[in-house]
Amino acid sequence: MPAGTWTLRPADVDDRQVIRRLWTESFGPPDGEAGRWLDLTLGDASARCWVATDPADDAIGFLFAAEVDRRFLQSYLRGHPVVDSLPTRVALIHMLGVSPAWRSTGVATALVRRSLKWANERVSVMLAALWQRDDHVDSSGLSPKLEFAHVSTVEGFYHDRVYCPDCGTSCSCPAAIHVKSLTDEQPS
Repeated sequence: MPAGTWTLRPADVDDRQVIRRLWTESFGPPDGEAGRWLDLTLGDASARCWVATDPADDAIGFLFAAEVDRRFLQSYLRGHPVVDSLPTRVALIHMLGVSPAWRSTGVATALVRRSLKWANERVSVMLAALWQRDDHVDSSGLSPKLEFAHVSTVEGFYHDRVYCPDCGTSCSCPAAIHVKSLTDEQPS
């Protein structure tokens, strides 16, 4: 697909089914998690979801981001020591999914840039835990491109997932933890 033939917009309640489909295509069944995150972004929480749409206004990608505190991050990263080196509040990219036909077209980059702009208005650091899967295109290529620094790899990070598209059942894949300072980020 040609780059730039898509647009970004905030998700709305009508996007629930398509986000679930894109989530399933990228990560396997969400078991209600996609709905919970969408509820957060549509509610009062400091969280957002953006969708990328093609010329027919069909959703082709999504990204969930949230402003979280240290307590949430300690739980999310299962007590990983990197949390102690971060500010009290950070932005977290929770999930990024792009339809297979639209991967490598700039959709993911645009979604991350949009989330960086949003985060820059709130906090000084953004964090992403990137699923490292053998049989899947992951988001790790975005990290150097968008100046995220790899700080750690956590083995078995997704062990509580009942289904992994690569492992077949419960997941043993690691996650790479990446952070980006937003203090020098220029709004775009």
